[in-house]
Amino acid sequence: MRPRHDDPDIPDSVTPQMLDKVARAELKTLSKENAEWVARHLVMAGNLIDTDPTAAHQHALSAGRRAGRVAVVRETLAITAYETGDYALALRELRTFRRISGCTGSADGR
Repeated sequence: MRPRHDDPDIPDSVTPQMLDKVARAELKTLSKENAEWVARHLVMAGNLIDTDPTAAHQHALSAGRRAGRVAVVRETLAITAYETGDYALALRELRTFRRISGCTGSADGR
């Protein structure tokens, strides 16, 4: 998959297999090439969230451009937006994540 001019770089050492197995399974709706590309950006977002939230958010945004209808991508966008202080975006992405995934977030499932 050809990166866009504004996509952050990903080291060659970062592989899709580094992404959690459950998260990788959500990417199966994408083409193989796109799923691998998105997975690598999600790995980078996870690796950077504690040390460089802005860079993590850039990776999440890149993943979102290619897989906006995948719940784990929207969840990652919500987390990185929150960490960068963009609370309106974080709330919007969390609501989208809940709608896409069917997850209500409540203990009793309502």
